[in-house]
Amino acid sequence: MDRMVFGYAYPAYECFKITEKNNPEIDQLLSWCHYWILVAMLTVSERIGDGFFSWLPLYSEAKLALFIYLWSSKMKGTKYVYSCFFKPFMAKHEAEIDRRISELRTKAGNFVVFYWKKALMISQARFLEILQKAPSYESESRSHHPDQHETGNKDGCEEELKCDTELEPTSVEAETYDENEHLLKYSHSSQRKSSDRDAAPVVRGAWRKMFSSAANPS
Repeated sequence: MDRMVFGYAYPAYECFKITEKNNPEIDQLLSWCHYWILVAMLTVSERIGDGFFSWLPLYSEAKLALFIYLWSSKMKGTKYVYSCFFKPFMAKHEAEIDRRISELRTKAGNFVVFYWKKALMISQARFLEILQKAPSYESESRSHHPDQHETGNKDGCEEELKCDTELEPTSVEAETYDENEHLLKYSHSSQRKSSDRDAAPVVRGAWRKMFSSAANPS
């Protein structure tokens, strides 16, 4: 916790104050840039060093003292370590480091391109396989369930027969209705004829009486 405060938080606050000035001094900006470069290198190297030297007494306290020594303006540790150790080492191995970085970039690009093409090929092959198996799945489903199609056809035939049988009584009823209506008309006409026949002698007798009375007035 102390290393996080004195090694990262406090130097970050000091950098903020310098960068927010109207006319920041170049020497101060360079000093803090050198500090953060050294802190980055120490953070990377301590991942390896902790495994070998963490058992030493006062190991954590020594790392904290090193951070304070680097950013202290009185001791000017950053300027000394950067100028005497870090800068000569980087100048000596700069060409090799650049070559390794370019190789890593090339390998990373080739790695991404290779696996991207491989993923596309696998996905394309899988898609074609699915398209080829789709008709076979349909035929298998039909072969596994033939009874359903037969039962469906039987049900359709039965429904048609039911419809026909339901329609037949209606035609029969229509025929019986027509026959009954014809009988009623015939009975009405026969009644009219019989009534006319019965009324004819009565009318004739009335006419005879009228004529006879007219012929014999006395």
